[in-house]
Amino acid sequence: MKIPAAIAIFDFLLITGSILSGARKGDVTYYFGEEKSVTFFCALFLGLTAFLSVFLSYLHVKQAKAHPFFNFWSFSVVGFFYLCLDEFFMIHEGMDHVILSLLGYKARLFDFDGLLLAIFGLLGLVCIYRFRKELLVLKGFRLLTSTAFVFFFLMVAFDQAHFNAPTLMVLEDSFKLIGVSFFLGAYASALLEYLDISLLGSRMGGQNQNEQTYQK
Repeated sequence: MKIPAAIAIFDFLLITGSILSGARKGDVTYYFGEEKSVTFFCALFLGLTAFLSVFLSYLHVKQAKAHPFFNFWSFSVVGFFYLCLDEFFMIHEGMDHVILSLLGYKARLFDFDGLLLAIFGLLGLVCIYRFRKELLVLKGFRLLTSTAFVFFFLMVAFDQAHFNAPTLMVLEDSFKLIGVSFFLGAYASALLEYLDISLLGSRMGGQNQNEQTYQK
């Protein structure tokens, strides 16, 4: 339970500090805007999650027997790296208007960029379901990922609602930060669990080798 506690403390301090610092500037949403502290940490955590996925994919390839390269973790590298770029460069912002224009409709007919994010989340759930057998053994990963998805979809719901009230805008970005933090925590937990499995396997292999040598 150390990882969830660390995430909760960090998020509380960052969100509270951002609100108080923004309030001193006369705008509680100031540090929740693009290229500000909350967005920076969201992008950083997404990038770190992609980085951890590289190591997880490597450990999986060492242990798996069938189709080791195309595994959950290798897909995660691509997904979280894209989301990191999206957070830094606001790729999905206005993508709905581009799609409508290409289809011959007015660019601002209606906004659905939040739904585009929801599609990414649904693809993630499909991917998790596809590889559920290997993920079920990772208890910490399951718990933290489930929590992350709850906050992710709360963020999508608030984004799609197009709230303009400062308090609700702060809530939306806070949900995003918490969701991203729990994804990072989930992958960190998975890495620790994979390392434990690898170490256990090495010890068991060493014991079996010693027993065979003793029997000879």
